[in-house]
Parts: sequence; C-alpha cells; structure tokens
Amino acid sequence: MKALSLEQFSWINTYYPINRYQALVGDAGFRSYFRLYTPEKNYIFMDASAEPCIYQAFIQQTRDLEKMALPLPHLLAQEDKHSWAILEDFGDDLLWHVFQSSKNALLDADRYYRQAIEQLIRLHQHPGQGYGRYKILSASTLLEECHDWQEWCLKKLYHCTTSAPLNDCLQRIIEVIATQPCVFIHRDFHSKNILKKKDGSIGIIDYQDAMPGPMTYDIASLLRDCYVDWPEENITTWALYYKNLAEKHGLLPKDVSDQVFLTWFDWTSLQRHIKALLTFARKSLRDKNDAYLRFIPRTLSYLNAISSRYSELRPLTNVIQILQAKSYD
Repeated sequence: MKALSLEQFSWINTYYPINRYQALVGDAGFRSYFRLYTPEKNYIFMDASAEPCIYQAFIQQTRDLEKMALPLPHLLAQEDKHSWAILEDFGDDLLWHVFQSSKNALLDADRYYRQAIEQLIRLHQHPGQGYGRYKILSASTLLEECHDWQEWCLKKLYHCTTSAPLNDCLQRIIEVIATQPCVFIHRDFHSKNILKKKDGSIGIIDYQDAMPGPMTYDIASLLRDCYVDWPEENITTWALYYKNLAEKHGLLPKDVSDQVFLTWFDWTSLQRHIKALLTFARKSLRDKNDAYLRFIPRTLSYLNAISSRYSELRPLTNVIQILQAKSYD
C-alpha cells in the first residue's frame, strides 16, 4: 500500500495536524488518495503529481462549479507545484455500495436518483467550459470513441471484424445525438461517482472532465449504469422526471415529445455503453487491469436490449449478439 512521503506529510501538517492516515483504493487513473485523521474530523489528500493536467482541470473546474452550489467536496488547500490538494471527506458510501448492501435497493435508488437528477439540472445550467482533454463533447469526439471501440474491443479483445453497415449505424447514432440540446455535463455520472453523505444527501466526485455536451449523456450514464441495473419501467420514470425538470428550468423546449426525448436517451445510452466497452477493453489490454471485464456482460445486455428496439440498428444488434455469445463461451 502506498505511503505518504515525508514532504507530503510535512505539507499536510501545516494545514491539519494528523494523527494517522490511510491509503484509499479506488479507480482514479494514476492519482492517489489518502484519508487523513485528525481529532476533529477527517479529510482527503489527493496526490495527482503523475497527472498534472488532470489536477489543473480539477482545480479550475472546482472553482467554477462552486458558484452553482453543487454538492462537491470543498477544496481546502492546494499545492500547485506538486499537484497536491486537501479536500472535504464525503466518506465511503458510494451509491454502488449502498445499492449492493440495501434491503430495498429500488426504493433507495428512487430516493437518491431523484436527488441526483435535481443536481444534474443545476449542473446543466452552468455556463461553463471544459478544462480537460476536450473542451466540448462534440459529435466528432463521440464518433472517434466509436471507432476506438471497434479497434480495442471488437478487434483486439473479441477478434471480430467491422463492416460498412456497422459504421453506418454508428454514424447514424451520432447524428441523432447531435440533434439534442447541448448543456454542461459531468461526463461520468454514475453510481461510483456519487456518494451518500452522513446526512443522507448526495455528494458528487470525479468531475474534472465536465464540459458542454449532449443533454441526455449524464442521465444515460446514471440510469443505464454499467455497474448496476434496474427495471426498464423505473428507468423510463426517472428519465421523464429529468425531462420534466429540464422543461421547467428552460433547458428543453416544451414541444419535445416524450417519445423524441426517450429516443435521444436510448441512442445516447448506446454511445455511452460503446464508450464503456472501449474503456474496459483498453484497461485490460493496455493497462493490464482485468477488473472491469466482469462488467462487460451487463453492458452488452444494455446494448442489445436498446439497439433491438430500432430496426435501422440491426447491424449493431448483430455485432452485439456475437460479442454476447463470445462473452459466455
């Protein structure tokens, strides 16, 4: 387990004299996190020295989003030379953990998803910009991710070939996504990046890649989460709850029908899950991290269920069903 260096320990103690600390295990790229224990309360130390660009995006995005009164961890101290920061500690109760241990996960999901959707509406009204790799989640970026999925997942992981009809499907998906309004999105809004705080409210983390993008991207990430699944009727209810709030706050024209909105939601979900498969394949093949391969069957199931509703996406459905068969070989 990684330990704090003497220099880090000294810097931390100029702000918060700590009794002890604990390295935290998580999925944060090459960043390291530690829980700091003091007699009064706990804090989080972030070491992003291996990813200074991500650190800079995190700091700038935190400053911007503070203006929106979103439930983000407060930035308490920063050391820009080494890309270190001390943050408010929201605890360990990721919604993913909450759902796994809950006696009534669906009831808890309804409670916390409605909170999350209400915070999404606030986030989506932010007139901000991206500070990470991308400044905006454009149609060209979404299509590039689809092409990368074919390379890393389809070809390298499953040893399948692509085709012109499949490429046409992917192009059509991006065209549909591009017809929806552009809002400020989190970019990775799911149960591993939302926590239940001690007071029962939610907290949001891992927002450094936030940027303008398609309206339904975050709600697709939340409701069709690669790490947990729910009955389709509940997903539809929550999606329309978001739609109604978006209309109320002027994010969505009132002449957009439920059917059109749900089509946007479906097709954005397809791209989002294609992106997830790309990530899982790349983590395994490039980063030698197979931990996410276990989430591939659920992700493929989502893709098959959604694409099967649309006859024009038959080439994609065929490919997904081939991957499903290979996943269970």
